Amino acid sequence: MVKNGYQTEIFRLAISKSQLESVSSVERSLLLLSSYAINQINVLRRLLIFSTNFESKVEVENVLSGAQTQMILRFLVGSMAETWEMIRRSDNQLLIGKSLSAEIEREGHEAHQRLKDFFGKNNVVHRLRNSVAYHYPTTAELDAAFHEVPDDEDWAWYVSPSLTNSHYYLSDLVVSSHILEVMDERDPENAFKRFMGQLIPATDDLLDFLAYVLKALVARHFGAQMLSPRPGTGIVVTGIPNMDDVAIPFLTHWTSSGSAPLGH
Repeated sequence: MVKNGYQTEIFRLAISKSQLESVSSVERSLLLLSSYAINQINVLRRLLIFSTNFESKVEVENVLSGAQTQMILRFLVGSMAETWEMIRRSDNQLLIGKSLSAEIEREGHEAHQRLKDFFGKNNVVHRLRNSVAYHYPTTAELDAAFHEVPDDEDWAWYVSPSLTNSHYYLSDLVVSSHILEVMDERDPENAFKRFMGQLIPATDDLLDFLAYVLKALVARHFGAQMLSPRPGTGIVVTGIPNMDDVAIPFLTHWTSSGSAPLGH
């Protein structure tokens, strides 16, 4: 750690378009999509951590922040499911299982096996992806979920003069009830703990596996040295906060956020 934060070194690894054109379309696609998936999952995982870190002395802020965290989690679930489907494409399976197999390090193969075990079951990630994460529940599903929510729950909308600071909470109550049904769980707290206990290790394995695939492709086409830049040749960035010290609030001030959703 350095004064007022940590520091790191960022290396710019230039790859020309002509270099990428020399790679077969199938391998180039896997290289591009693996790195894109790493970007997407990393961003969503960071947002999830940052939102989880937020805590307010005002209870309503904690309620809204919790709903925000759940929403980010759903997008992470959807991204993981879509990434696994990309890995399972026949062209990619041929590359990973045969052509590139010897060049993927042992740790990469071990992570891949754990992922196959995780996604190969009647997996809650795919069930949530198909019904909630990147899709809306059907009328029948929503109707069943609606009747499952107890009468004494917080049936309310939280609105503000700014649409940005408004949250239609009771809608989340019903959708969350459907999520519990998909997970075969009725206790929201238990469901969240159980699901996070499964999801976080799988997220780590997915990122690790993609990184090993990317490393193998880069070494094959551009040389292993590309991923081993010499320390001291990059851009030093200082004042970096600890991830556990970063929190995203729900309520913010935004001058251009629009008029009140229900009017005045």
